[in-house]
Amino acid sequence: IRAREKKTDDSEARSELTAWAESYTDDSDELVSRLLDFCDSRKRKQNPIPSGRAVTILTNKLIRYSNGSIPVMLRMLDEAIERNWSSVYELKPDIMREVLDGTSDDEEAGDKWL
Repeated sequence: IRAREKKTDDSEARSELTAWAESYTDDSDELVSRLLDFCDSRKRKQNPIPSGRAVTILTNKLIRYSNGSIPVMLRMLDEAIERNWSSVYELKPDIMREVLDGTSDDEEAGDKWL
């Protein structure tokens, strides 16, 4: 009995996410880049994003949890990649404030980590 093979091709999902980002904002380069980084992260875990409904769920979460803010979406995707998550989640209130205020712990730390 053959084990069920996992689908590893996420090219359709990548195309759908790129098209969504380009239709969502005029300045889509950074959002497209981050979405594709998230796809790469998922693929490394042998869990590529399927096209169709999964893409719709992901983009709906990005819009809902960010209230449409591109910087918040970018941070949500960064968090998901950094923490090796399979989805995006709402930011904690203090992180949300940092993003909306345009500050972050990294910026405030200055040269501390160099």
